[in-house]
Parts: sequence; C-alpha cells; structure tokens
Amino acid sequence: MEKMRTERVQYPVKSEVVKRIIADQRLRHDFNVCQRLPKKLKPPTPAEFRRNQEAVVMLAYVAAAYKFVDELPTELEAAGMYRHSIKRQANRIEPILKKASRHAEDALKAANNGKASTGYYDVMDAFYEAIDNCISLEAPERAYNILLAMCRNVGIYNQRLDEYHFVPAYDVAKIPSILANIPIEDHKLDNIIDMVVRPIVFNREY
Repeated sequence: MEKMRTERVQYPVKSEVVKRIIADQRLRHDFNVCQRLPKKLKPPTPAEFRRNQEAVVMLAYVAAAYKFVDELPTELEAAGMYRHSIKRQANRIEPILKKASRHAEDALKAANNGKASTGYYDVMDAFYEAIDNCISLEAPERAYNILLAMCRNVGIYNQRLDEYHFVPAYDVAKIPSILANIPIEDHKLDNIIDMVVRPIVFNREY
C-alpha cells in the first residue's frame, strides 16, 4: 500500500488541463469528455480555448506515439540493428509512453465520471492514420523519425500550457535523447508532422 502511494506522488497528473477542456461546451460536445458543464467553471476566454486545443493536440500526440512504439523494434530487427545497446535504448521508451498514455486516460476518465472519452480516442486514431499516411521514409528510418518528432512535439506543446502542464509529458520529451545514439539519421520531421495533425483539432467545427 505504501509503495502504491509513493508511485502516485512520483507521477502526479495535474487535472487543470482536463478541467479547462471540459469547461468549454463545444469541446465537451466534440470530445465527449463530460456529461454536463460544471457550474463552477466559466466558459473559457479565447486564449483559454486555444490552450484547450493545444492540450488536446498534446494528449493525442502521447497516445498516438504509444501506438507507434511497437513499430520501432520491428523495423530495427528487420534491419539487423535490434541488439546490444540499441535494443536496451529502444526497450526503455515503451514503459515511458505506456505510463504517460495511462495517466492521460485516467485524467480524462476522472473528469468524465469514470468513462473513457470516445471523441479523444477518435482524435488519437486520426493522428496515427494521418502520420502513417504522410511519412514516406523506409524502415528503419520511418518509425525512428516519427517517434522522435512526436515526442519533441509533446514537449513543445507541454511548455505552451504553462501552469496547466501535463507532468508525464516531461518524460516523453526525453525520449529523443534516449534514442540519440541509434545510428539513424534524424530528418527533423517535427514541423511536417505538426502541420499534418494540428488541423485535425484546430480546424474542427464546434
């Protein structure tokens, strides 16, 4: 019991970002994160609404990166690179993304009376599909570059949230440094991927 309490303290999930998402009736309708608007929260200002969207993009990046993480070992193994130190590096990132994704789900469920957000998972799937379709690199450069770009973007969006940051995102943002010694060229796809997925959230009609 004591050990479980320690783990919660080590990886706290600040719920402010979720509160700000559910505060907006339009986001509530599209992303289905709550049954009704809490009376104690006022509708967000334009700046807060934009930050709501930034939060959705970041959380979708976390979840979509976790879906891509299984592809990296497969591509490295097919290229004969999945061994020794490279294998150890690659194996370190799956628990990080799994934990961050789980905390994102738990936070959304807590804000939605224990129910998962169907709309949020739709956005996650849309991110995965859009990235999968837009990157034409061959293995093993493909999965490696996608993961690096997505994790760096998680860190960028998390910084924009200021006091409403998502604590597990800090570990996700460290993944590129964990994988830095793998001898694959980093094509810096951060902006390309963000231009593809950002409109999925920002261009939605509310």
